[in-house]
Amino acid sequence: MLLLGMFTHLTEDYWITSKRESGHGRYDILLKAKDKHNFSAIIEIKTSVEKASDGMAQIEEKAYTTELESEGYTNILKVSLGVDGKKVEALLQNG
Repeated sequence: MLLLGMFTHLTEDYWITSKRESGHGRYDILLKAKDKHNFSAIIEIKTSVEKASDGMAQIEEKAYTTELESEGYTNILKVSLGVDGKKVEALLQNG
């Protein structure tokens, strides 16, 4: 919820959704650009820094980018965050 609150200032340029179905599962957060030429992002959040790589694997395995790709988006960032208190591991993949 904290991240969703932080993203509210982006609503002029992005549609922001959470926990919706895409592919074979439900992503944590989607930032979908209103202009398809801009970057959009799928964000998966895990509850320990050690599991950040699991989040990236989940994005791939569950095909969370399906919704964006079916709508013609090509600039897609995949983001996995492993969070444990003040510790954060962030993984980012383009495409």
